[in-house]
This record gives sequence, structure tokens and C-alpha cells, in this order.
Amino acid sequence: MRYEIKSMAYSIEVLKSLTAQSIENSASNVIGTEINTSCEIIWPVNNNDELITIETLLNDQKLRNNQAIVLSRSVGLTIPETVRRIMQHMFSDSFIQKYSYVGFKGKNKFSGLNCCKLLFDAIRKNKKFELLPDMDISSAVSKWMAQAANRIKKKRRKN
Repeated sequence: MRYEIKSMAYSIEVLKSLTAQSIENSASNVIGTEINTSCEIIWPVNNNDELITIETLLNDQKLRNNQAIVLSRSVGLTIPETVRRIMQHMFSDSFIQKYSYVGFKGKNKFSGLNCCKLLFDAIRKNKKFELLPDMDISSAVSKWMAQAANRIKKKRRKN
């Protein structure tokens, strides 16, 4: 009985140590983690009125930084995965299909929006991606946006 208690106490100490290391590592992976939740933006954007409201709110640098920190929690292992996670959180497919990164094919231009700057800021909050060239991020964003219509069709087929 005494041996079992010592063994359990040792196991608990090991778990505490691993938990502390995990918390320490996750906190060091995100740059600038101070968050003010006084003004949360409601995502996803579904129409132009919502976009205009959010674009106006994102003119405030402090709010944009807070939102970047919140969105940076969705970072994945790769840039395409990270872009997918964040963009799915920010925009509905039915809305984003009206946009392309540079405005090709008569679509609206995404790259000039504050939401685009927010996306880049959120990705760069993670140390793994802070030195990544803009071209790598914009390429992943372009590819994800181009597939919006296909994702909508796929959802319709499932239903």
C-alpha cells in the first residue's frame, strides 16, 4: 500500500511537470498575447454590411491586434491549413466567393481589406510563421478563396 501511494505521488508530480512545460511552450509560441475582450467582432462575415462594419472596426490598431491574437489560436501545422482555419472562421463561403485576392474575373479585391491585414497579422503572431514571405501566405489565401464555389457545391451534394 505504501509503495502504491509513493508511485501515485510520483506520477502526479510527473504530470504536473509535463503540464507546466506544455503551458510554458504554448505561451512562448504566440507573440504579444495580451488580449482585451471588451469589443469582440462577430464572425463569420456573411454580407457586405457586416464587412463594412468590421472594416471600420479594424481601423483601430488595438482592436485589430486583439483580433489577431484571438485568430492566431487557429494556427495549424502548415500555411494552407492555417489559412483554411482562419478564413473559415472569418468568412462564409457564400460571401467570400464574390472575392479574389487581387480582384480577377470581375470579383472584389480582398488584398486591400483590413480583414486581409488582420489575417496576415494573425498568422505572423505565431513564431513559426513570423518570417514567412507575404507571397507564401497570399498564395495560400488565393487558392483557398478560389475554391469557395466548389466547397458550396460539395455542401449542397451532401445535403
